[in-house]
Amino acid sequence: MTANRNEKIFVIFFIAWIAIWFNFLLRDLIKGRQFKEYKALLSRDAAGKRSWAYGDKLYEFLKFCEKSLPPGASYDLTGIEYLSIDYRRAIYYLYPHFKEDKAEYVLVFDKPGYKQDGYVLFKELDPSRFILKRI
Repeated sequence: MTANRNEKIFVIFFIAWIAIWFNFLLRDLIKGRQFKEYKALLSRDAAGKRSWAYGDKLYEFLKFCEKSLPPGASYDLTGIEYLSIDYRRAIYYLYPHFKEDKAEYVLVFDKPGYKQDGYVLFKELDPSRFILKRI
C-alpha cells in the first residue's frame, strides 16, 4: 500500500513541477514580448534569421564583403568594436577569409570618409560601408 501512495505522491509532484515550468515559459514569452520575436524568426528563411540576429545593416555589409573579396584574401575590420559580438559574427561569417593586421583588404563599417594610408577604395556599398584595397 505504501508503494501505491508513493506513486501518487510522485505523480502529484511531477505534475506540479511541469506546471511550474510551463508557467515560467509562458510568462517569459508573453510578459517579455518574446513571443513576437519567436514568431518573426519562425517565419523567416536562414538568411532572414541571420539578418535578424546580426542586424540588417551589418548582415547586408557582410554579404557584400563575402561577394566582393577574392578567394583566400586577407582582411582587417574597422568600425566594429574589437571582440564585440558583432566583431565575432563578422569573422565567423567571412570564413574562409582570414582577418589579419596589415591585410590586403580593409573592411570599413559605419565610418563615412574613412581613409588609411597605403589603401584605395576597392568597392563601395554606400558612403559609410566600403572596402579598401592595399596598393
